[in-house]
Amino acid sequence: MKKVFMGILVLMVAVTLSASIRVVSYNCLNYSDDDPDFRLPSFGAVLNAIDADVFLFQEIDNEEGAELLLGVLNNAGEEFAGTVYVNGYDTNNYMVYRTSAVTFAAQDTIITDLRDISEYEIIVDGNLVRLYSCHLKAGTGDDDELQRLSEVTTLREHIQNMENPAEFLIVGDMNFYSSSEDAYQKFIQDENNNAGRADDLCESVGNWHNSSSYAEVHTQSTRSGGGNAGGAS
Repeated sequence: MKKVFMGILVLMVAVTLSASIRVVSYNCLNYSDDDPDFRLPSFGAVLNAIDADVFLFQEIDNEEGAELLLGVLNNAGEEFAGTVYVNGYDTNNYMVYRTSAVTFAAQDTIITDLRDISEYEIIVDGNLVRLYSCHLKAGTGDDDELQRLSEVTTLREHIQNMENPAEFLIVGDMNFYSSSEDAYQKFIQDENNNAGRADDLCESVGNWHNSSSYAEVHTQSTRSGGGNAGGAS
């Protein structure tokens, strides 16, 4: 059983020897339908250039914003479908998938003390694959780190208790500052029950925050100004 964890943007997932899919995780920074003409053309240019089969979005503010992202992908002539938009606490996840590449099977919501973690089940070349989209607690304080650990623990225990094991992929905005953080280690550490243990496919592990040594794997707010919608500089 393949178990992978990802904190970067784009991943090619080789599910079997005969099939592979491209999965993208994208934090859309409080995206809604408030100002569709301002950011939507840029999203369209980027998302269509990436040419992924599955998009896992975080920080979607409302269902209308989710539908705009789905629409801009279908404007290029492809056939994409979206999952049910679940309006939980704070911002939410949303998945869009290419109907010719994957078959959508089911979705579920994993409740944490802050934002929900979304579980999506897809079929690729006859194989069941579970995708998890996370937006863990932000912040550098001890309480923030404990909150992230609680969220990761909830997810790992959920996967360990699944009656029907399957390949899985965990993506999202993890808000980790270092690979030494307890929550990061919870994802990958060896425990008595390793059904929910993940592997980080990125080999650039260490103290990522504000370090030019890891510039090639920095994907969040890679800019010098705050910009629209409250992004970090």
